[in-house]
Amino acid sequence: MAQAMLDDFKHALVNQNLAASGQCLVQMAQYIGWDEVAFNADISNHHLPVDEKGQYLARSMGWSPDILTEWENRRLAEDCPVTQACKRTMAPFYWDVGGSEAWDVGALREEQKNALRHYSSYSGAGVTVPVHRPQGRAAYVTWISRSKDQAQQLYTDHRDLLFLAAHYYVQWFDERYDHIQPEKPSDKVNLTARELECLTWASRGKTEEEIGMILGRSQATSRFHLRNAISKLNASNRTHAVAKACSMGLISSCF
Repeated sequence: MAQAMLDDFKHALVNQNLAASGQCLVQMAQYIGWDEVAFNADISNHHLPVDEKGQYLARSMGWSPDILTEWENRRLAEDCPVTQACKRTMAPFYWDVGGSEAWDVGALREEQKNALRHYSSYSGAGVTVPVHRPQGRAAYVTWISRSKDQAQQLYTDHRDLLFLAAHYYVQWFDERYDHIQPEKPSDKVNLTARELECLTWASRGKTEEEIGMILGRSQATSRFHLRNAISKLNASNRTHAVAKACSMGLISSCF
């Protein structure tokens, strides 16, 4: 049964765009019995992944823009026990929002407890599958339930399926990004021509809205390319990305 469900999931992803892929992931999660599912493409980047239109990919998974914006603005990834645990293990792990006993790290810091309090408004427990990729990058898929008992039972019943589905989805996501963002090789970091163009205008102090107007595209599109550049450069924000691109000689107009 598990193999059949995985095969159906793989088939559902064929020829889908990023937004539709998020819906496929939700449908699988709900079919198994989970209430929500979350995905982070790169735990070293506090920005959440976006789709082809520059919208949060998580919106297609049912997450509200307010929750996602708060998650980014408060930089919860830096204090999130889930994210930190992904750095220590490659195996799926169960967690809950009730205390430190599920984290195997002793007492949680106050910042970590605050992150869990934020999660408690929409979750009780979950199972996270870390996915470690080449060059030290790590992603995760988290399957979420409002009930701790249900989460533990689903973990027991579907551990292998959750592991395989998460790894396949991250592989599919990486391949899709390569497909929609043809890369032009450049020294150590592969940035597309559009990403380099957006970074150049950003180095001149232009906002996302102004960059979109200059390029004849929407603000969401310029944001999409800037976020991709930030992720590829492993930068913490736009200013950091510009500085790194300048130091690497990828763009010439610097500040």
